[in-house]
Amino acid sequence: MNNSDSKDTLLNDSAALQSMYAEFAQEDRQLAEVGLEHYARMLEEEETRS
Repeated sequence: MNNSDSKDTLLNDSAALQSMYAEFAQEDRQLAEVGLEHYARMLEEEETRS
């Protein structure tokens, strides 16, 4: 089986795709939370310097 066949098989496997999308969505949420926490810390630091 060549590489494109593997990709086609994966794209036709809806359960695998749903699992991948759920994993990506969870990672996106985690990255967003970290970014917001970092931004909040930056704002607090800026306020204490003012």
